[in-house]
Amino acid sequence: MRNYHRISTDVLVIGGGAAAAMAAIRANEKGAGVIMMTKSGFPGGASVMARSGFQAAVGHSDPADSPEIHYKDTMKAGGGLNNPELVRRLTEEIIRTVRDLDLWGVNLVREGDKFSQRLRVGCTYPRHLHHYDTTGKVLMQTLKEQVIKRNIPVMSHTMTVDLLSNGGSVCGALALDYNNLKWFVVEAGAVVIATGGAGWLYAVTDNSPMMTGDGYAIALRQGLPLIDMEMIDFQLQVCYPDAMKRYPPNSSAWIAAGAHFYNGLGERFMKRHQPETLEKSSRAMINRAVGIELHEGRGTRNGGVYLDLSTIPAEDLSKIGPSIYNMFSKNGIDLTCQPMELAPGSHTFLGGILIREDGSTELKGLYAAGEVAGGVHGANRLGGNAVTDPLVFGDLAGSAAAVYAKGYKKPSLPDKEIEKLLSLAQGFTERTEGIAPKEVIKRVQNIMHENVGIVRSAAKLQKAMAALEEIEAEDIPRLVARGRTARETAAELKRSYEVANMVSVGKVIALAALERRESRGAHYRYDFQQPGGDKWVKHIGVRLEDGVFKTQCFDV
Repeated sequence: MRNYHRISTDVLVIGGGAAAAMAAIRANEKGAGVIMMTKSGFPGGASVMARSGFQAAVGHSDPADSPEIHYKDTMKAGGGLNNPELVRRLTEEIIRTVRDLDLWGVNLVREGDKFSQRLRVGCTYPRHLHHYDTTGKVLMQTLKEQVIKRNIPVMSHTMTVDLLSNGGSVCGALALDYNNLKWFVVEAGAVVIATGGAGWLYAVTDNSPMMTGDGYAIALRQGLPLIDMEMIDFQLQVCYPDAMKRYPPNSSAWIAAGAHFYNGLGERFMKRHQPETLEKSSRAMINRAVGIELHEGRGTRNGGVYLDLSTIPAEDLSKIGPSIYNMFSKNGIDLTCQPMELAPGSHTFLGGILIREDGSTELKGLYAAGEVAGGVHGANRLGGNAVTDPLVFGDLAGSAAAVYAKGYKKPSLPDKEIEKLLSLAQGFTERTEGIAPKEVIKRVQNIMHENVGIVRSAAKLQKAMAALEEIEAEDIPRLVARGRTARETAAELKRSYEVANMVSVGKVIALAALERRESRGAHYRYDFQQPGGDKWVKHIGVRLEDGVFKTQCFDV
């Protein structure tokens, strides 16, 4: 038997971004004992990287805007796959959240006594609240201050290995402090998963290495369905110069200001793909157009496309994205006369765990919020809603989890399951020969990048499935988690779990993409290039049953 530390709380919040922080704050306000547990430091996750802003129809820039219009814009963008009830909560509840953020002193840009709001593609009115191009940092600083003020304990650098459940209810989690090779069993009356997405599955991404799909994988192992996992928001990232590769330039902000795309042949290719809306098309249609240009051999010699900012007044460039403008300048690119050279990489996942309006799932006591949850964005995300989503559903999930935990008797911990999980970990660390997890991570990333990117086909998706299944059968059982020190061993053990999670999530994405035999929003099939009509207005769900992934459809 391996020793572990046992702790108890009312609500365990797994994650370190906006959804996790909001959930912890709201659960605390409801009088529940709360522990935050994050694989990264705090603040962490993708929220801190958010650039241009978030959507909230407070009507400061134009009083004609309203939550109802925000709702309609979001539904229109989502290609028919948004859950209307979730979108309604998103667009209405964010107003209250903004009022609280204001009371907490959030440093958003103002015009007099009102918030500055920017217009973005797909929005009827200016709606983006922002702090220029560092909005995420400002938001997370405010949320961090509130977490500290409430004395909410945060367990950083601690990876949730698996959820613990008993009798159809969640009862806690098994976690690894990978800085110190310490195990924790956290007994909890309710758990909120707010672990973000899985961008690190892809070779090209602007996500941190922490985004390995852990929340999706642990939900799958509890038999919960994931929906819309074929819908991934690919964003344009710098592909040249080499020193800036993977840098996220917030292309949406420059497009909104009037920038134009050109391919390697000097053609303004949006005229071919979206002749009516051109660069003012949805982000999904822009990504699709870029993907097709590259797939058909019309990219630049560095494998990208050009975004030309010369149509934007030079004096406005440093105002639209000051840190971005400066970053390009430091690397020898003068954006007043030189274009950005960009290629698509994974950015945010639009699908995830199936949830109800309060973030609850099919497993009693388990809630999900933010990017790890599905149903809000549908087939295409409206720019800025990626931050609105975790703020709102972190709030709702934390509140509901606190009420549930205080009114429900905790089930006993499944001791046999804990011992089984610890025995698996012992196998990784005691194995003397095999494969290093870093090697397998690179293979998974390349498989996903080459076969499950923007342009997909049955042949590519089947190739990905076969390759991932081979890794699952032959490589994962041979992973070796050993280092010269306990800390190095713990880090390798963390990577071993991440590999297993990445393979599971990769298979789900490929399976869902195979099942959806049409093109819709962020999902583009080269062998089914058109939308398939009303019969495909449904969520493609995948769940794990008896060790096998099975698809099922859910009504929107």
